[in-house]
Amino acid sequence: MKRNLKFSLVAISLGIAITGFQYRTHLAEQFKFGKIAPLKGASESDVEEQQAIVNPDSLKTSEELSILYTTGIDAIQSGEYDKAYRVFEEGASYKYAPSMHQLALMLEIGLLNSKTDQGRAFKLYDSAAKQGYLESIKYLAQAHESGIFGKVNIVRSTELYRVAGEKGDIDSLSWLRDRSKSDSSFSTPEEIAQWNMTLAANGDMQATIDAGMALYSGNGVELDKESAIDLFETAAEQGDDSAHTFLASILLYDTDIERKPAEAVVWLSESADRGNPRAQAMLGIVISSLNDLATKGIVIDDKKAFDWVNESLKQEYPLAYSYAGQFYLAATGVDRDLEKAVDLFETGAEKGNPDAMVNLGWQLAHGQGVAKDEKRAFEIIRTAADMGYPNAIYNLGWLYEHGIGVEQSYREAINHYRKSADLKDPSGTYNLAELYELGKGFIADKKKALELYQLANKLGDTRALEKINELTAQG
Repeated sequence: MKRNLKFSLVAISLGIAITGFQYRTHLAEQFKFGKIAPLKGASESDVEEQQAIVNPDSLKTSEELSILYTTGIDAIQSGEYDKAYRVFEEGASYKYAPSMHQLALMLEIGLLNSKTDQGRAFKLYDSAAKQGYLESIKYLAQAHESGIFGKVNIVRSTELYRVAGEKGDIDSLSWLRDRSKSDSSFSTPEEIAQWNMTLAANGDMQATIDAGMALYSGNGVELDKESAIDLFETAAEQGDDSAHTFLASILLYDTDIERKPAEAVVWLSESADRGNPRAQAMLGIVISSLNDLATKGIVIDDKKAFDWVNESLKQEYPLAYSYAGQFYLAATGVDRDLEKAVDLFETGAEKGNPDAMVNLGWQLAHGQGVAKDEKRAFEIIRTAADMGYPNAIYNLGWLYEHGIGVEQSYREAINHYRKSADLKDPSGTYNLAELYELGKGFIADKKKALELYQLANKLGDTRALEKINELTAQG
Protein backbone atom coordinates (compact mmCIF):
# COMPACT_ATOMS: atom_id res chain seq x y z
CA MET A 1 0.00 0.00 0.00
CA LYS A 2 1.56 3.22 -1.16
CA ARG A 3 0.82 6.50 0.54
CA ASN A 4 2.04 10.03 -0.02
CA LEU A 5 4.38 10.93 2.81
CA LYS A 6 3.29 13.60 5.24
CA PHE A 7 5.10 16.81 6.15
CA SER A 8 7.91 15.72 8.43
CA LEU A 9 9.33 17.71 11.31
CA VAL A 10 12.51 17.86 9.29
CA ALA A 11 10.86 19.35 6.23
CA ILE A 12 9.17 21.97 8.36
CA SER A 13 12.39 22.91 10.13
CA LEU A 14 14.11 23.36 6.78
CA GLY A 15 11.36 25.73 5.73
CA ILE A 16 10.42 23.75 2.67
CA ALA A 17 6.72 23.62 1.80
CA ILE A 18 6.91 20.29 0.01
CA THR A 19 5.46 17.05 1.33
CA GLY A 20 7.25 13.80 1.97
CA PHE A 21 10.50 12.92 0.29
CA GLN A 22 10.08 15.45 -2.51
CA TYR A 23 12.03 18.09 -0.60
CA ARG A 24 15.26 16.17 -1.20
CA THR A 25 15.09 16.83 -4.93
CA HIS A 26 14.34 20.48 -4.22
CA LEU A 27 17.49 20.94 -2.15
CA ALA A 28 19.57 18.89 -4.56
CA GLU A 29 18.62 21.36 -7.29
CA GLN A 30 19.80 24.23 -5.09
CA PHE A 31 23.20 22.55 -4.71
CA LYS A 32 23.35 21.95 -8.44
CA PHE A 33 22.98 25.64 -9.16
CA GLY A 34 25.26 26.76 -6.34
CA LYS A 35 22.55 28.18 -4.09
CA ILE A 36 23.78 26.21 -1.08
CA ALA A 37 27.47 25.58 -0.47
CA PRO A 38 28.36 21.92 0.15
CA LEU A 39 29.82 21.12 3.53
CA LYS A 40 32.55 18.76 4.55
CA GLY A 41 31.06 16.02 6.68
CA ALA A 42 32.44 13.73 9.30
CA SER A 43 32.90 10.07 8.51
CA GLU A 44 31.42 7.39 10.74
CA SER A 45 34.89 6.72 12.18
CA ASP A 46 35.32 10.44 12.92
CA VAL A 47 32.09 10.42 14.90
CA GLU A 48 33.02 7.28 16.79
CA GLU A 49 36.43 8.76 17.64
CA GLN A 50 34.79 11.95 18.81
CA GLN A 51 32.41 10.01 21.05
CA ALA A 52 35.28 7.95 22.46
CA ILE A 53 37.24 10.96 23.67
CA VAL A 54 34.33 12.78 25.27
CA ASN A 55 35.25 13.74 28.82
CA PRO A 56 32.52 12.53 31.21
CA ASP A 57 32.77 15.89 32.96
CA SER A 58 31.71 17.56 29.72
CA LEU A 59 28.53 15.48 29.23
CA LYS A 60 25.57 17.72 28.63
CA THR A 61 22.26 17.67 30.42
CA SER A 62 19.01 17.07 28.57
CA GLU A 63 18.24 20.76 28.86
CA GLU A 64 21.60 21.68 27.34
CA LEU A 65 21.11 19.21 24.50
CA SER A 66 17.66 20.67 23.87
CA ILE A 67 19.14 24.18 23.70
CA LEU A 68 21.84 22.89 21.34
CA TYR A 69 19.17 21.35 19.13
CA THR A 70 17.22 24.62 19.05
CA THR A 71 20.41 26.41 18.03
CA GLY A 72 20.69 24.04 15.09
CA ILE A 73 17.10 24.63 14.02
CA ASP A 74 17.64 28.39 14.23
CA ALA A 75 20.77 28.03 12.11
CA ILE A 76 18.82 26.16 9.43
CA GLN A 77 16.11 28.79 9.38
CA SER A 78 18.71 31.54 8.97
CA GLY A 79 20.53 29.67 6.23
CA GLU A 80 23.64 28.86 8.30
CA TYR A 81 23.81 25.26 7.16
CA ASP A 82 27.43 24.67 8.16
CA LYS A 83 26.67 25.76 11.70
CA ALA A 84 23.52 23.63 11.78
CA TYR A 85 25.46 20.60 10.63
CA ARG A 86 28.13 20.99 13.31
CA VAL A 87 25.58 21.61 16.06
CA PHE A 88 23.55 18.54 15.11
CA GLU A 89 26.78 16.54 14.83
CA GLU A 90 27.62 17.52 18.40
CA GLY A 91 24.15 16.63 19.64
CA ALA A 92 24.32 13.31 17.81
CA SER A 93 27.62 12.53 19.52
CA TYR A 94 25.65 12.46 22.79
CA LYS A 95 23.03 10.20 21.19
CA TYR A 96 20.44 12.97 21.44
CA ALA A 97 17.63 11.64 19.24
CA PRO A 98 16.27 14.94 17.82
CA SER A 99 19.77 15.98 16.73
CA MET A 100 20.42 12.55 15.26
CA HIS A 101 17.22 12.81 13.26
CA GLN A 102 18.06 16.25 11.86
CA LEU A 103 21.62 15.22 11.06
CA ALA A 104 20.30 12.13 9.27
CA LEU A 105 18.13 14.34 7.10
CA MET A 106 21.04 16.59 6.17
CA LEU A 107 23.11 13.54 5.24
CA GLU A 108 20.26 11.96 3.31
CA ILE A 109 19.49 14.97 1.15
CA GLY A 110 23.11 15.62 0.29
CA LEU A 111 24.27 18.68 2.18
CA LEU A 112 27.79 17.24 2.30
CA ASN A 113 29.89 17.86 -0.81
CA SER A 114 26.70 17.47 -2.84
CA LYS A 115 26.77 13.76 -2.01
CA THR A 116 24.32 11.83 0.07
CA ASP A 117 25.33 9.42 2.80
CA GLN A 118 22.35 7.09 2.88
CA GLY A 119 24.11 4.48 4.99
CA ARG A 120 24.96 6.78 7.89
CA ALA A 121 21.61 8.55 7.60
CA PHE A 122 19.79 5.24 7.99
CA LYS A 123 21.89 4.32 11.05
CA LEU A 124 21.11 7.66 12.67
CA TYR A 125 17.37 7.34 11.96
CA ASP A 126 17.43 3.79 13.30
CA SER A 127 19.33 4.77 16.45
CA ALA A 128 16.91 7.63 17.16
CA ALA A 129 13.93 5.36 16.49
CA LYS A 130 15.24 2.77 18.94
CA GLN A 131 15.24 5.52 21.57
CA GLY A 132 11.53 5.97 20.85
CA TYR A 133 11.87 9.22 18.90
CA LEU A 134 8.53 9.48 17.11
CA GLU A 135 9.68 11.44 14.05
CA SER A 136 12.37 8.86 13.28
CA ILE A 137 9.96 5.99 13.81
CA LYS A 138 7.49 7.53 11.36
CA TYR A 139 10.24 8.41 8.90
CA LEU A 140 11.56 4.85 8.85
CA ALA A 141 8.03 3.47 8.52
CA GLN A 142 7.53 5.64 5.44
CA ALA A 143 10.97 4.74 4.12
CA HIS A 144 10.41 0.99 4.44
CA GLU A 145 7.00 1.37 2.84
CA SER A 146 8.42 3.25 -0.14
CA GLY A 147 11.76 1.46 -0.40
CA ILE A 148 13.82 4.64 0.04
CA PHE A 149 16.74 2.83 1.70
CA GLY A 150 16.50 -0.31 -0.42
CA LYS A 151 13.72 -2.84 -0.89
CA VAL A 152 10.14 -2.19 0.09
CA ASN A 153 9.52 -3.89 3.44
CA ILE A 154 5.85 -3.62 4.31
CA VAL A 155 6.23 -5.94 7.30
CA ARG A 156 8.85 -3.71 8.94
CA SER A 157 6.93 -0.62 7.89
CA THR A 158 3.82 -1.96 9.60
CA GLU A 159 5.75 -2.75 12.78
CA LEU A 160 6.98 0.84 12.92
CA TYR A 161 3.54 2.31 12.21
CA ARG A 162 2.21 0.20 15.07
CA VAL A 163 4.90 1.56 17.40
CA ALA A 164 4.08 5.12 16.32
CA GLY A 165 0.38 4.41 16.70
CA GLU A 166 0.90 3.16 20.24
CA LYS A 167 2.50 6.53 20.93
CA GLY A 168 -0.75 8.17 19.79
CA ASP A 169 0.42 9.38 16.38
CA ILE A 170 -2.72 10.13 14.39
CA ASP A 171 -1.21 9.70 10.92
CA SER A 172 0.07 6.25 11.88
CA LEU A 173 -3.28 5.22 13.34
CA SER A 174 -4.94 6.35 10.13
CA TRP A 175 -2.48 4.26 8.12
CA LEU A 176 -3.18 1.22 10.28
CA ARG A 177 -6.93 1.73 10.00
CA ASP A 178 -6.74 2.02 6.21
CA ARG A 179 -4.61 -1.09 5.88
CA SER A 180 -7.04 -3.06 8.02
CA LYS A 181 -9.74 -2.30 5.44
CA SER A 182 -7.68 -3.76 2.60
CA ASP A 183 -6.36 -6.74 4.58
CA SER A 184 -8.88 -8.32 6.93
CA SER A 185 -6.23 -10.60 8.47
CA PHE A 186 -3.99 -7.68 9.35
CA SER A 187 -5.61 -6.75 12.67
CA THR A 188 -8.21 -7.76 15.23
CA PRO A 189 -11.64 -6.14 15.66
CA GLU A 190 -10.47 -4.89 19.05
CA GLU A 191 -7.48 -3.11 17.51
CA ILE A 192 -9.56 -1.57 14.75
CA ALA A 193 -12.16 -0.36 17.22
CA GLN A 194 -9.48 1.25 19.40
CA TRP A 195 -7.84 2.95 16.41
CA ASN A 196 -11.17 4.32 15.27
CA MET A 197 -12.05 5.53 18.77
CA THR A 198 -8.80 7.49 18.97
CA LEU A 199 -9.15 8.87 15.44
CA ALA A 200 -12.77 9.82 16.10
CA ALA A 201 -11.71 11.75 19.20
CA ASN A 202 -9.37 13.69 16.92
CA GLY A 203 -12.08 14.62 14.43
CA ASP A 204 -11.71 11.91 11.77
CA MET A 205 -15.18 11.72 10.19
CA GLN A 206 -14.93 8.20 8.77
CA ALA A 207 -13.47 6.93 12.03
CA THR A 208 -16.38 8.51 13.89
CA ILE A 209 -18.81 6.50 11.79
CA ASP A 210 -16.75 3.31 11.98
CA ALA A 211 -16.43 3.66 15.75
CA GLY A 212 -20.17 4.18 15.94
CA MET A 213 -20.78 1.01 13.93
CA ALA A 214 -18.44 -0.94 16.22
CA LEU A 215 -20.25 0.28 19.33
CA TYR A 216 -23.65 -0.35 17.76
CA SER A 217 -22.83 -3.94 16.83
CA GLY A 218 -20.44 -4.73 19.68
CA ASN A 219 -17.72 -5.62 17.18
CA GLY A 220 -14.37 -5.38 18.94
CA VAL A 221 -15.81 -3.32 21.76
CA GLU A 222 -18.56 -3.62 24.36
CA LEU A 223 -22.02 -3.08 22.87
CA ASP A 224 -23.16 0.48 23.58
CA LYS A 225 -25.94 1.71 21.31
CA GLU A 226 -26.39 5.02 23.08
CA SER A 227 -22.74 5.93 22.59
CA ALA A 228 -23.02 4.78 18.97
CA ILE A 229 -25.95 7.15 18.46
CA ASP A 230 -23.92 9.99 19.97
CA LEU A 231 -21.15 9.35 17.44
CA PHE A 232 -23.58 9.16 14.52
CA GLU A 233 -25.15 12.42 15.67
CA THR A 234 -21.70 14.03 15.81
CA ALA A 235 -20.95 12.94 12.25
CA ALA A 236 -24.41 13.92 11.03
CA GLU A 237 -24.16 17.36 12.58
CA GLN A 238 -20.94 17.83 10.62
CA GLY A 239 -22.78 17.03 7.42
CA ASP A 240 -21.96 13.38 6.78
CA ASP A 241 -24.81 11.86 4.76
CA SER A 242 -24.13 8.23 5.68
CA ALA A 243 -24.40 9.19 9.35
CA HIS A 244 -27.81 10.74 8.64
CA THR A 245 -29.15 7.50 7.18
CA PHE A 246 -27.54 5.25 9.83
CA LEU A 247 -29.03 7.40 12.56
CA ALA A 248 -32.44 7.49 10.92
CA SER A 249 -32.53 3.70 10.54
CA ILE A 250 -31.76 3.26 14.23
CA LEU A 251 -34.38 5.77 15.34
CA LEU A 252 -36.97 4.17 13.08
CA TYR A 253 -36.46 0.47 13.52
CA ASP A 254 -34.25 -0.43 16.49
CA THR A 255 -36.45 -2.02 19.12
CA ASP A 256 -33.72 -1.94 21.79
CA ILE A 257 -33.99 1.82 22.16
CA GLU A 258 -36.78 4.35 22.22
CA ARG A 259 -37.95 4.76 18.64
CA LYS A 260 -38.13 8.34 17.41
CA PRO A 261 -39.65 8.29 13.90
CA ALA A 262 -40.27 12.05 13.78
CA GLU A 263 -36.63 12.76 14.65
CA ALA A 264 -35.56 10.27 11.98
CA VAL A 265 -37.57 12.22 9.41
CA VAL A 266 -35.68 15.39 10.36
CA TRP A 267 -32.31 13.71 9.77
CA LEU A 268 -33.48 12.18 6.50
CA SER A 269 -34.91 15.48 5.29
CA GLU A 270 -31.61 17.29 5.88
CA SER A 271 -29.70 14.74 3.84
CA ALA A 272 -32.39 14.37 1.17
CA ASP A 273 -32.40 18.12 0.61
CA ARG A 274 -28.69 17.88 -0.16
CA GLY A 275 -29.40 15.28 -2.83
CA ASN A 276 -28.43 12.09 -0.99
CA PRO A 277 -30.31 9.36 -2.94
CA ARG A 278 -30.43 6.90 -0.04
CA ALA A 279 -31.95 9.52 2.25
CA GLN A 280 -34.44 10.48 -0.48
CA ALA A 281 -35.58 6.87 -0.93
CA MET A 282 -35.80 6.26 2.82
CA LEU A 283 -37.68 9.50 3.42
CA GLY A 284 -40.16 8.58 0.72
CA ILE A 285 -41.03 5.21 2.21
CA VAL A 286 -41.11 6.56 5.79
CA ILE A 287 -43.62 9.37 5.17
CA SER A 288 -45.87 7.15 3.03
CA SER A 289 -48.76 4.93 4.05
CA LEU A 290 -46.51 1.99 3.11
CA ASN A 291 -44.71 2.56 6.42
CA ASP A 292 -46.35 0.11 8.81
CA LEU A 293 -43.54 -0.14 11.37
CA ALA A 294 -42.78 3.30 12.76
CA THR A 295 -45.17 6.18 12.22
CA LYS A 296 -45.40 8.00 15.57
CA GLY A 297 -45.19 11.74 15.02
CA ILE A 298 -44.91 11.43 11.23
CA VAL A 299 -47.25 13.29 8.87
CA ILE A 300 -48.15 10.83 6.10
CA ASP A 301 -48.11 12.38 2.62
CA ASP A 302 -48.16 9.79 -0.17
CA LYS A 303 -47.77 12.28 -3.01
CA LYS A 304 -44.75 13.93 -1.42
CA ALA A 305 -43.42 10.50 -0.52
CA PHE A 306 -43.56 9.32 -4.13
CA ASP A 307 -41.85 12.52 -5.28
CA TRP A 308 -38.93 11.85 -2.94
CA VAL A 309 -38.57 8.26 -4.15
CA ASN A 310 -38.71 9.52 -7.72
CA GLU A 311 -35.88 11.98 -6.96
CA SER A 312 -33.79 9.05 -5.79
CA LEU A 313 -34.83 7.08 -8.86
CA LYS A 314 -33.51 9.85 -11.11
CA GLN A 315 -30.08 9.17 -9.62
CA GLU A 316 -30.53 5.45 -10.37
CA TYR A 317 -30.16 4.50 -6.73
CA PRO A 318 -30.81 0.70 -6.64
CA LEU A 319 -33.12 0.70 -3.59
CA ALA A 320 -35.26 3.43 -5.19
CA TYR A 321 -36.35 0.99 -7.92
CA SER A 322 -37.75 -1.35 -5.29
CA TYR A 323 -39.51 1.43 -3.41
CA ALA A 324 -40.93 3.03 -6.56
CA GLY A 325 -42.22 -0.36 -7.66
CA GLN A 326 -44.04 -0.73 -4.33
CA PHE A 327 -45.70 2.67 -4.83
CA TYR A 328 -46.99 1.62 -8.27
CA LEU A 329 -48.04 -1.78 -6.93
CA ALA A 330 -50.06 -0.31 -4.06
CA ALA A 331 -51.30 2.81 -5.89
CA THR A 332 -49.60 4.96 -3.27
CA GLY A 333 -49.11 8.54 -4.40
CA VAL A 334 -49.46 7.38 -8.01
CA ASP A 335 -51.91 5.35 -10.14
CA ARG A 336 -51.62 1.58 -9.88
CA ASP A 337 -49.52 0.01 -12.63
CA LEU A 338 -48.48 -3.62 -12.08
CA GLU A 339 -46.35 -3.87 -15.22
CA LYS A 340 -44.50 -0.67 -14.32
CA ALA A 341 -43.93 -2.05 -10.84
CA VAL A 342 -42.46 -5.28 -12.22
CA ASP A 343 -40.21 -3.35 -14.62
CA LEU A 344 -38.86 -1.34 -11.70
CA PHE A 345 -38.32 -4.48 -9.62
CA GLU A 346 -36.46 -6.07 -12.57
CA THR A 347 -34.15 -3.08 -12.92
CA GLY A 348 -33.48 -2.93 -9.19
CA ALA A 349 -32.74 -6.67 -9.15
CA GLU A 350 -30.34 -6.28 -12.08
CA LYS A 351 -28.56 -3.59 -10.07
CA GLY A 352 -28.13 -6.07 -7.23
CA ASN A 353 -30.66 -4.71 -4.74
CA PRO A 354 -31.97 -7.57 -2.56
CA ASP A 355 -35.22 -5.78 -1.70
CA ALA A 356 -36.03 -5.46 -5.40
CA MET A 357 -35.18 -9.14 -5.84
CA VAL A 358 -37.65 -10.14 -3.13
CA ASN A 359 -40.41 -7.98 -4.62
CA LEU A 360 -39.75 -9.34 -8.12
CA GLY A 361 -39.75 -12.89 -6.79
CA TRP A 362 -43.08 -12.30 -5.07
CA GLN A 363 -44.67 -11.02 -8.30
CA LEU A 364 -43.29 -14.00 -10.24
CA ALA A 365 -44.54 -16.44 -7.61
CA HIS A 366 -48.07 -15.03 -7.83
CA GLY A 367 -48.14 -14.00 -11.48
CA GLN A 368 -48.96 -10.35 -10.77
CA GLY A 369 -47.94 -7.99 -13.57
CA VAL A 370 -45.83 -10.75 -15.10
CA ALA A 371 -46.22 -14.37 -16.21
CA LYS A 372 -46.16 -16.75 -13.26
CA ASP A 373 -42.78 -18.45 -12.85
CA GLU A 374 -42.37 -20.13 -9.48
CA LYS A 375 -38.97 -21.64 -10.24
CA ARG A 376 -37.49 -18.27 -11.21
CA ALA A 377 -39.15 -16.70 -8.16
CA PHE A 378 -37.37 -19.19 -5.91
CA GLU A 379 -33.99 -18.64 -7.59
CA ILE A 380 -34.21 -14.85 -7.35
CA ILE A 381 -35.26 -14.86 -3.70
CA ARG A 382 -32.55 -17.39 -2.86
CA THR A 383 -29.99 -15.08 -4.46
CA ALA A 384 -31.17 -12.24 -2.23
CA ALA A 385 -31.11 -14.54 0.81
CA ASP A 386 -27.52 -15.53 0.02
CA MET A 387 -26.69 -11.82 0.31
CA GLY A 388 -27.79 -11.99 3.96
CA TYR A 389 -30.93 -9.88 3.50
CA PRO A 390 -33.28 -10.78 6.40
CA ASN A 391 -36.54 -10.29 4.48
CA ALA A 392 -35.25 -12.49 1.66
CA ILE A 393 -34.32 -15.23 4.15
CA TYR A 394 -37.85 -15.03 5.56
CA ASN A 395 -39.41 -15.20 2.09
CA LEU A 396 -37.23 -18.16 1.17
CA GLY A 397 -38.57 -19.90 4.26
CA TRP A 398 -42.11 -19.09 3.13
CA LEU A 399 -41.44 -20.64 -0.29
CA TYR A 400 -40.14 -23.81 1.41
CA GLU A 401 -43.12 -23.92 3.75
CA HIS A 402 -45.59 -23.74 0.87
CA GLY A 403 -43.56 -25.66 -1.72
CA ILE A 404 -43.44 -22.85 -4.28
CA GLY A 405 -40.65 -23.25 -6.82
CA VAL A 406 -39.07 -25.94 -4.63
CA GLU A 407 -40.05 -29.16 -2.88
CA GLN A 408 -42.05 -28.44 0.28
CA SER A 409 -39.96 -28.73 3.45
CA TYR A 410 -40.91 -27.64 6.96
CA ARG A 411 -37.35 -28.35 8.00
CA GLU A 412 -35.98 -25.80 5.53
CA ALA A 413 -38.80 -23.38 6.33
CA ILE A 414 -37.98 -23.52 10.04
CA ASN A 415 -34.28 -23.14 9.31
CA HIS A 416 -34.82 -19.96 7.29
CA TYR A 417 -37.46 -18.50 9.60
CA ARG A 418 -35.06 -19.02 12.51
CA LYS A 419 -32.22 -17.32 10.60
CA SER A 420 -34.41 -14.34 9.76
CA ALA A 421 -35.67 -14.16 13.35
CA ASP A 422 -32.07 -14.08 14.56
CA LEU A 423 -31.62 -11.08 12.26
CA LYS A 424 -34.69 -9.47 13.85
CA ASP A 425 -36.98 -9.78 10.85
CA PRO A 426 -40.53 -9.36 12.21
CA SER A 427 -42.26 -11.53 9.58
CA GLY A 428 -39.77 -14.37 9.94
CA THR A 429 -40.21 -14.24 13.71
CA TYR A 430 -44.01 -14.32 13.35
CA ASN A 431 -43.99 -17.27 10.95
CA LEU A 432 -41.63 -19.23 13.19
CA ALA A 433 -44.01 -18.61 16.08
CA GLU A 434 -46.88 -19.88 13.94
CA LEU A 435 -45.09 -23.14 13.17
CA TYR A 436 -44.44 -23.66 16.90
CA GLU A 437 -48.09 -22.95 17.65
CA LEU A 438 -49.43 -25.33 15.01
CA GLY A 439 -46.77 -27.99 15.45
CA LYS A 440 -45.63 -27.94 11.85
CA GLY A 441 -42.17 -29.41 11.50
CA PHE A 442 -41.88 -30.22 15.19
CA ILE A 443 -44.03 -30.85 18.29
CA ALA A 444 -46.37 -27.96 19.08
CA ASP A 445 -45.04 -25.64 21.77
CA LYS A 446 -47.43 -22.81 22.56
CA LYS A 447 -45.19 -21.38 25.26
CA LYS A 448 -42.39 -20.97 22.74
CA ALA A 449 -44.88 -19.68 20.19
CA LEU A 450 -46.07 -17.00 22.62
CA GLU A 451 -42.50 -15.87 23.28
CA LEU A 452 -41.88 -15.53 19.56
CA TYR A 453 -45.18 -13.70 18.96
CA GLN A 454 -44.19 -11.25 21.68
CA LEU A 455 -40.83 -10.73 20.00
CA ALA A 456 -42.49 -10.29 16.60
CA ASN A 457 -44.80 -7.69 18.13
CA LYS A 458 -41.82 -5.85 19.58
CA LEU A 459 -40.15 -5.93 16.17
CA GLY A 460 -43.24 -4.36 14.61
CA ASP A 461 -45.35 -7.16 13.13
CA THR A 462 -48.92 -5.87 13.46
CA ARG A 463 -50.44 -9.39 13.31
CA ALA A 464 -48.68 -10.56 16.45
CA LEU A 465 -50.76 -8.72 19.07
CA GLU A 466 -53.92 -10.65 18.19
CA LYS A 467 -52.04 -13.93 18.57
CA ILE A 468 -50.59 -12.82 21.90
CA ASN A 469 -54.06 -12.04 23.24
CA GLU A 470 -55.41 -15.33 21.91
CA LEU A 471 -52.72 -17.53 23.44
CA THR A 472 -52.71 -15.58 26.70
CA ALA A 473 -56.48 -16.08 27.01
CA GLN A 474 -56.03 -19.82 26.48
CA GLY A 475 -53.60 -19.89 29.39
